[in-house]
Amino acid sequence: MNRTTRFRAVMVMLLGLALATGARIAAPLGAPPLYDSVAIPSPYIYLHPSPGEQGNPVSASQKFPVIAPQDVGPISLGTDEAPPQAQLLIAAGSLDVPSGAQSVTVTIAPANPPGVPPSSGIIGGNVYRFAAVTNTGVPVGLLSDHPATVVLRGPNGTAEATVERFDGTSWTSLTTIPIGGADTFTANTTRFGDFALVGPPPPPATNRFAWLPWVAGALVLVSAAAAALFLAAARRHRH
Repeated sequence: MNRTTRFRAVMVMLLGLALATGARIAAPLGAPPLYDSVAIPSPYIYLHPSPGEQGNPVSASQKFPVIAPQDVGPISLGTDEAPPQAQLLIAAGSLDVPSGAQSVTVTIAPANPPGVPPSSGIIGGNVYRFAAVTNTGVPVGLLSDHPATVVLRGPNGTAEATVERFDGTSWTSLTTIPIGGADTFTANTTRFGDFALVGPPPPPATNRFAWLPWVAGALVLVSAAAAALFLAAARRHRH
């Protein structure tokens, strides 16, 4: 192999190294494989979506007949996403049903955020209004010693949040427990109202092109090495 051929081979190797280095830095690491038993949550649906987000979230409503004096039995209700973005669980005998009521309609609906923001953080996802009324439109509350369970799912990636209830004036933090599943948290409440997940502000967005200096540095090094090899080959050719 003569000097010219060796020089071209070295240049090709260096160019390949530069391309591999740039691709390795620019491309994100491959995600680990997902197993069949892992369910991928559907994208979060916002009441007021930003560009690129999905909108038009659904509500949930169900009528429960009064099957015993002032009781409708256990209640399990959730919105129709996978998994649900809002759920309500009430044990039998927990509703304060007025005498003479024939049925109770329980609803879960996305609501506009109140004008008063939470003092402990920012709202993640939607505000959901939980309510119950009789067949004549009379509001139904919860018995003080029979709390209901509210389950809220936050936007994908919600790692830390607290369920808070808005009573029309201020927000109240509830004892919150993260549960198995995607970005989902639960809390008990003795009142209906507006509920939301409240968490810390998101971290600042990272620069999409932060890898460019690394690629540029690698190319500079490769170019310097190639220039040095070219000069060395030229000197040997003159001698």
